[in-house]
Amino acid sequence: MTRDKTSTSVGVLDPPTTIAERTAIHFASSMPGLDRAHDWQLAELAEARPFFWLRSQDRPPLTLLVVDPRCVVDGYDPELPDAALSQVGAAAASGCVLLATVTVASASEATVNLRAPLLINPQRMLGTQVILEDPRWPVRHALTASDQEGQGGPSHARPEPQGR
Repeated sequence: MTRDKTSTSVGVLDPPTTIAERTAIHFASSMPGLDRAHDWQLAELAEARPFFWLRSQDRPPLTLLVVDPRCVVDGYDPELPDAALSQVGAAAASGCVLLATVTVASASEATVNLRAPLLINPQRMLGTQVILEDPRWPVRHALTASDQEGQGGPSHARPEPQGR
């Protein structure tokens, strides 16, 4: 089945992503360990769906590999703090997008950070990294071969954005 949408637990991106087509995503606060990196560009990896590149505009060639967390974890639906929603100018989580950073240790070993997702408001092009307190979401969730091929999680059913 061809995916015509990338679904997140909060919102939906249409490839080529509406975020990547518009402009850079501004993070008012740098992500931990990435000082002075406030403006980022999201780029689709058509040959490697469901993955995206998140490229720093402030500190090239700094680039993060990111993925829609629901592509790798069935039922990923973290409770987002009101403060995080406020940082991206959103009154509610609906309409926002979640992405998770991926760490590739070797050709056969990769993990995704479910504890600290990136929350993006595509209407205002604002983002923040949310540090979750919920122990159900690990910092290093192992990716499987089916996840890396875009076969994991419920995102292939293309659910509609969920309100909170």
